[in-house]
Amino acid sequence: MRRNASRARRVPEVGLFATLARLEPLDWTEGFDALYEVEFDGAGGFVVRPGPGRPAAPGG
Repeated sequence: MRRNASRARRVPEVGLFATLARLEPLDWTEGFDALYEVEFDGAGGFVVRPGPGRPAAPGG
């Protein structure tokens, strides 16, 4: 919200919250080769970590 407030052209807060409400976590069943968790680092950058491990194959 702070970052949006500092912009010359702000996104309306209702739009930010509406988009946030529609997001859902990704899942291995969607066919991804890798999943990562990404967070803001508070200094204008990002922290990227491996996401949750790939589940075991059925019967394996």
